[in-house]
Amino acid sequence: MVQNRWTVFEYLKSRTLATGHVPDRKELELEFGGLDPEEIEGGIQEFSHRLGSWINDHEIMRGDTYASSC
Repeated sequence: MVQNRWTVFEYLKSRTLATGHVPDRKELELEFGGLDPEEIEGGIQEFSHRLGSWINDHEIMRGDTYASSC
């Protein structure tokens, strides 16, 4: 399976819907370790764009983990 920014976007979407929490950057880097960092960033940006301002304050944009923000 080819992985790219859309794979990252779909992962973000499905994990958020399943858990109610947006995966942090560390989780994405572990999940997509072999993927070009620009593709990971592209997936994050697309996800952020589609969610609008809600995501701007979320931990994924700061690189924090969910647990550390609680």
